[in-house]
Amino acid sequence: MARQAILIGVALFTIIGCARLPTPAGRATLNPTEAVMPIYADTLGFVGLQMGPAEFTPEVFARLLKSGVRLVQWGGPHPRQPDAAHLVAEVQATVAQFGSHGDLFRLVRRRQDLADLEITRSVYVVLTVQNPGAIGEAWSRLDELWDAGVRVIQLAYWDCERYGCGFLAPEDTGLTLAGQEFLRQIAARGFILDLSHAGPRTALEAAQAYQGRLMISHTGSRTVYDYPRNAPDQVIRLVGARDGIVGVYTMTFFLNGADNSISPWLIHVQYVADLVGADHVAIGSDAPVAGCPDVEATRAGFLRLAKALDATGRLQGVLAPRWPAFIPELNGTDRFAVLAEALRPYFSHRQRQGIVGQNALRFYRSALPQE
Repeated sequence: MARQAILIGVALFTIIGCARLPTPAGRATLNPTEAVMPIYADTLGFVGLQMGPAEFTPEVFARLLKSGVRLVQWGGPHPRQPDAAHLVAEVQATVAQFGSHGDLFRLVRRRQDLADLEITRSVYVVLTVQNPGAIGEAWSRLDELWDAGVRVIQLAYWDCERYGCGFLAPEDTGLTLAGQEFLRQIAARGFILDLSHAGPRTALEAAQAYQGRLMISHTGSRTVYDYPRNAPDQVIRLVGARDGIVGVYTMTFFLNGADNSISPWLIHVQYVADLVGADHVAIGSDAPVAGCPDVEATRAGFLRLAKALDATGRLQGVLAPRWPAFIPELNGTDRFAVLAEALRPYFSHRQRQGIVGQNALRFYRSALPQE
């Protein structure tokens, strides 16, 4: 159901560049069902203390357990791989590391792997590849990724690439012939297609053409904030209409041109919920799922990563990453609880439970292969 207040807020954002949250009509009264610990899930997050490779240290493990996160779509291998062999090797090495810590992590390959999530203390991990360009047209590499456990894959990451265009392409020319074949190949194997990072035309054409399940693991609304990394309404609606999931990230400069608080995140969440329904919205933080204990160390690592990814220097001016890159209120291990509480004035208890985890869990339980 559309919320008049948030639409007014979005209109003000467009006019003056600064959206404000609507005044809550009233705080929901706590009921007995709210005392039950919610399921926290992140549709794109990093298992470590900063963005980058998964980290397997006692501090990370302790923070994960304290945070209460139960399900995470891991941020995946480094998106700049020299070739398919390196891409597959990094995935396989990380899978082995997750497997060696099976007392905490459980890799998710099929629906049945999630059957007992509610009764364990494990962290369930869905594997993804954000930039598949290194595969080229060596489709047997998709089999290697599938065998390793990857179940989610993107299409384009940065520029105009082999399969289509990423969000920073000067002109989005849409799916290529190789991209059309890529979609057929991944559909035949059962991959979930993630439209994150794709340019608007490429994402739209892929959503219309793909025969499998769709998601946008981490994005924002381009209508709320006209940043090229954010998704247009038409693509978001298509994903929702196909029973997909849309994760909203917590990266500050993707959500608002100046405001680093949690308010822009709430505005994006509410706007996406109005487009597709709250049952199709999730948290896709694009951040360390257990928070950032050493903010300065995270800053240095983030700036190094941004420089490595933006080899052509296109993230300039209003597009440039700024610090803090992550919403400061979410640096602690209580980040999911903080997000859940922030949602309270604007969503029902059931809707809040869905956004912080149940929606993602339900999506994976229906979108992953049965066997």
